[in-house]
Amino acid sequence: MYLFEYFKCTRVQFTKKVIYLDDNELHLIIDEELINFYKLLKNRRILNLEETTMAARLILRNAIYGGFNCKGSKNISVRFGYDFYMYFNTPEHEKQVIKKYIEKEIGLFTSR
Repeated sequence: MYLFEYFKCTRVQFTKKVIYLDDNELHLIIDEELINFYKLLKNRRILNLEETTMAARLILRNAIYGGFNCKGSKNISVRFGYDFYMYFNTPEHEKQVIKKYIEKEIGLFTSR
């Protein structure tokens, strides 16, 4: 969410979406708000920033898989990897600024 806010992106496209859980497995999510969002997400590709945060929580819980692109700019995106890794793609000239922003403002460790 913070990356998209930084670039003033208000609509996010969900890419490579894969739904892992069947309806009889929804209890594994535990959080009722996330369960309701999970049901709505099956038919959605465009999300607002709050929905992007909830979709990321579902990805990190292995309920779904996918990534996010800023609607209108594929240069700004987030994808997820193994063991809670997140990969932030930004324009080349913004990489150092974004790295500092992620480390200072968000408190995440960056490897580059």
